[in-house]
Amino acid sequence: MVEVWSDHETLADLAKQLAKSIVVAGLDDEQYFLLIPPDSVNGKWKYWKFANWLAGEYPYDDLETYFLSVLNFIKRTP
Repeated sequence: MVEVWSDHETLADLAKQLAKSIVVAGLDDEQYFLLIPPDSVNGKWKYWKFANWLAGEYPYDDLETYFLSVLNFIKRTP
């Protein structure tokens, strides 16, 4: 993904940020979570989920919001 985004001028800056991110998932997992460190512009971490069934990235405000969404999903699953 980083390589593909690096080739597009409008996404190059984001690709640089993603190259520094921490990927939380296995190599062949169907979904993964990125912890993207702050850049010099905004100074805030970004939290993105990627999954086969979602188009593009799915951002979260923080880790707590992400984990609460996972817990809510588990509670709804029979």
